[in-house]
Amino acid sequence: MAVTRMYAFRGCPRSAESLPTIAGMRNYLVDVLQRVGQHPSARVAELTPRLWKQHFAANPLRSDLYNISR
Repeated sequence: MAVTRMYAFRGCPRSAESLPTIAGMRNYLVDVLQRVGQHPSARVAELTPRLWKQHFAANPLRSDLYNISR
């Protein structure tokens, strides 16, 4: 439904298509910024987008604001 509203607001089908990508990038950035301080430096490659998706995307760390909005 949010995609439909965004499409109606923007009037461009391409903007509606980019919403999942933007949400995924936000999830990645929130998770990595929280994880970087506690993650072992020897395994820092796991925090690159490709490897992060394999290791952490199923259960990303969330910000406190995410829990408040739910």
